[in-house]
Amino acid sequence: MQQTCLISVIIPVYNAQHSIKKCINSILVQKFQNYEIIIIDDGSTDDSMSLIEASCALDKRCRCFHQPNSGVSSARNFGLTLASGQYICFIDADDYVSEDYLDILYQNRSDLVLGGYRRFGDVCNECLCKERIIDKEEIHSILASCLEDELYRTPWAKMFKTSVIKDYNIKFDKALKLGEDTCFVQNYLCHINSISIVQQTGYHYYVTRRSVKYNFSETDLVNTVLKLENSYFNLSRKWKFENIHYLNSIVYKIPLLMYLFTQKGANYSFSHSGYHAFKKAVQFVSRKVSTYCFNELVDLILLMAKYKLSILVFLFVRFVWPLYVKIKVH
Repeated sequence: MQQTCLISVIIPVYNAQHSIKKCINSILVQKFQNYEIIIIDDGSTDDSMSLIEASCALDKRCRCFHQPNSGVSSARNFGLTLASGQYICFIDADDYVSEDYLDILYQNRSDLVLGGYRRFGDVCNECLCKERIIDKEEIHSILASCLEDELYRTPWAKMFKTSVIKDYNIKFDKALKLGEDTCFVQNYLCHINSISIVQQTGYHYYVTRRSVKYNFSETDLVNTVLKLENSYFNLSRKWKFENIHYLNSIVYKIPLLMYLFTQKGANYSFSHSGYHAFKKAVQFVSRKVSTYCFNELVDLILLMAKYKLSILVFLFVRFVWPLYVKIKVH
């Protein structure tokens, strides 16, 4: 009789030849043995696929699939359709886990299990959580006070219940370039009755300060804010809580900062119509923020952009805003 798979580990991969072997090996040496590894190669153009195939040849629990380049959300969604485990974990191809990672998560089988993590790369630190079990009556208070924490906005360093994901058809939004992780986790939080927080830092998260390469347009900004906003309001209605700090910082300010950092390569050289599209998108978001000082900063950026003072806008966004965010957002 075939043993039921307990945990499906989903790894989306795109051009990760320098890290994917370490990632896979860290799972293959787990103390917990009843798992499957589902690797989705998202159209890699380097040697990732050959390295993945070599690892899969060594262990039948490891399976690899290929798709044309469609983005990380599409890759994760594909993995979800293939998962047979009772629980699901997501691990990014740049990251790796400690050998007791799955074992500790599985020992704490709630609807959602989350743990701490260690950052490595350009930033080295750790997030260690205090162990506790949160029942249905306590979830609203946790979300009201902790929702802005990265721990509640990312799919990694967690174990999800497969039945919840499939029963409620929870997927990553392929149309989003930013915030798709947050929307997924918040949609999931709408349908659970318990959370276990484990005191471990078994997830090792790679951090790089390399510049964002994709274009984040006016349409992307507006769509991201609207979907994050909708996700938040659905969650707050479900659990009857309010977290204005989260709404201001994560839903409004962070997407706006991302847009400003990536705007035409931080060139800010607009035609007349281009400036008005820029102004409309920026004001759409900034006017939602209930912080007067924040809106003054936005107005200053718009004024500089209007008179094509692109170098001043770039310096302002590059150096002044990060300082403001560090003081006001975190």
